[in-house]
Amino acid sequence: MVVCGFLTYQEWNQDSVRSQAKEEGALIARLPVQVQMDGQVVDAQLSDLRVGRQMKSRRPVLCLGDLKFCQECIKASKELSEAMTRCDFLLVPVLCSPSAEDTSALAAAVQDLQFAALPGKDPKGDWAQLCEIQLAQVRSQGLDEAVGQTIIIKKNGRVGTRCLGVPDWKSLTAEVDARVKLGLDTRNI
Repeated sequence: MVVCGFLTYQEWNQDSVRSQAKEEGALIARLPVQVQMDGQVVDAQLSDLRVGRQMKSRRPVLCLGDLKFCQECIKASKELSEAMTRCDFLLVPVLCSPSAEDTSALAAAVQDLQFAALPGKDPKGDWAQLCEIQLAQVRSQGLDEAVGQTIIIKKNGRVGTRCLGVPDWKSLTAEVDARVKLGLDTRNI
């Protein structure tokens, strides 16, 4: 009886984890962004940037945190702007507690970057919901929430990597370049 109870609990727990992952995936897919395309800002959803969709496929890198963290991510990425564009990365700095001042400072910081996008108008509060989910996950693991969080989305729309702190842009772009040189698939990474 104990064994049956344990197995039932394990199955229920796995179903719960899968359900949460599906909900998070749907949330990420519908997140609105303002992408620069051909010199114009276009409103889209992250799902529009997947392989085989209506827009050029990209690898969104969601950097969630305060203004200082977002600015650090932008500054570090500027040093590799050519590689960021070549590797189809799309930096999306997200303020988890946005103020009007911080939002305008962030917009100014990414204004001329072709590989950057801003969170779009969000009447449902999906960006805030994503920030809350990620913050709860970091807290549950006992990690430092003050360093900012990064979520890298693959071109196929799945979450590829999660990490804390500023992404290692040089390593990320080098990995994609290496796959291209070896003739490996880059559509699903």
